[in-house]
Amino acid sequence: MRTHTLIAPLLQSFLADHLVCKRGLSLNTVRSYRDALRQLLLFAGGRLHCRCTQLAVEQLDVALILDFLDHLETERRNSPQTRNQRLASIRSFFHFVGVQEIVLLDHCRKITSIPFKRTSLTPTRYLERDEVETLLGQFKTDRKASRRHYALLLFLYNTGARAQEAVDLRVDNLELEQPYRARLHGKGDKWRVCPLWKSTVLAIQASLAMRGNLQPNEHVFVNRRGRPLTRFGIYYVVRKYGENVKGSLPSLKPGHLSPHIIRHGTAVHLLESGVEVNVIREWLGHAHLETTNRYAEINFRTKEKALQACQIEDDSNEGSRKQPKWRTDERLMKWLQSL
Repeated sequence: MRTHTLIAPLLQSFLADHLVCKRGLSLNTVRSYRDALRQLLLFAGGRLHCRCTQLAVEQLDVALILDFLDHLETERRNSPQTRNQRLASIRSFFHFVGVQEIVLLDHCRKITSIPFKRTSLTPTRYLERDEVETLLGQFKTDRKASRRHYALLLFLYNTGARAQEAVDLRVDNLELEQPYRARLHGKGDKWRVCPLWKSTVLAIQASLAMRGNLQPNEHVFVNRRGRPLTRFGIYYVVRKYGENVKGSLPSLKPGHLSPHIIRHGTAVHLLESGVEVNVIREWLGHAHLETTNRYAEINFRTKEKALQACQIEDDSNEGSRKQPKWRTDERLMKWLQSL
């Protein structure tokens, strides 16, 4: 009789070797996998009255995982999107187990076949141009904290950077002489280059000047103690200034301002300015064009311009009819009459 396969060594190999070395995922992505699987193990240990270190792969069957997914929605109050994210991590792990332990292939196949829950697309919130001006216009740049925070928010809007990309930005990633630009380290261990406005460069230079001589590998964005900002620190700064002008930003109701809302605004405003969608994809560091295309779908102004371009004139109003272009060309009309 075959003994059960302990899940602990497989889980360690999945997180430490497969995701990091084989797939090259970022630390934050690995942490997301880790958190999802940790929640599953804690739930399974409580349900089976067993220590997590003693759990076997065979004990985590389809019924238990479905109960866990229900637990996420009913007891932990997770959204269907979060439930699906947790399921994606579980399916990925059991796909790995099925490859490593061929005798468990059928068991793993049943788990990886658990379907995702259908969800409605959440509306994408972004700031209009006048709202960005309101957000950035509240700073008193004579204060040290204001200089740091103004440089951060202007950089986020200029580049459309993710919070983690701003966290990872080092002094030697910036080119503060023309052509102004920043090198961002994004998802999937990919680098991209974003141009910078002169106003962004001046704001960053003012922020860096307060810290004296800096080494090339030092972080650009720091807190008042000079320590590198974390993702949570950046979220705190953005929400703090969002709260200050919340009454003037109708697009923030309901919800709070976040770095990703600023990023969405960058994408929409680039689109409104006529920037080609493939350029925007590279600008934002999207892996797939489909991700960028959604900004065209949510941009009302683009739809309105398209509607006006194909508008049919009302035939009932003779004065509103537009003459074809060839009829207004006098040289062409004279030539036609001479035939």
